[in-house]
Amino acid sequence: MSDFAFHPSLPPCPPPEGCTFRGLDPGILDIGLVFLSRPVRDITPARLARPGTLETARAARSPMIVPGYGFLDSVPGGPHGGMPPPISEWDGWRRIKFSTLRRVVDNEWASWSLPGVVCYGDSGAPTFFNSDPFGGRSHDRLAAVASDGGWVCFSGDDRARIDTTAAQDWISRTIARVLSSRP
Repeated sequence: MSDFAFHPSLPPCPPPEGCTFRGLDPGILDIGLVFLSRPVRDITPARLARPGTLETARAARSPMIVPGYGFLDSVPGGPHGGMPPPISEWDGWRRIKFSTLRRVVDNEWASWSLPGVVCYGDSGAPTFFNSDPFGGRSHDRLAAVASDGGWVCFSGDDRARIDTTAAQDWISRTIARVLSSRP
């Protein structure tokens, strides 16, 4: 059995209506945590970016890595008329993309340059800032989470910031609470 936690600022998103917010909504932090019942072996977890990382000049000029799960042909005019292909046509490959920060919006949100690289199915994908692209102590720092790629994948690329004290405090408190409640 796994546990999960959503940030308390998220409005309810019951199916089939979906969520009632869009990226850049002030006061909403679109992040969640999943706690697995067993550890995952043979991985190196990413570290969180230092608070304020996305506000630095280096972040503004450095491409960031987005390993997503989105579809390739869901752009306007694609083989499915701009809609995502059916899940039966998804090939299962994890997409890895690079994008550049456009602007920090506030303490919850940031936007990446268009055309947006996040698309259908990418929600929750990490955005890694690599201050040293050749590895080292500051390699692979989680700075944001994909949240809104816009309706047609070219109309927006907004991501929830993880590089803030507020986000990291919530993550730490939630991890401590969930793990302390386990037998």
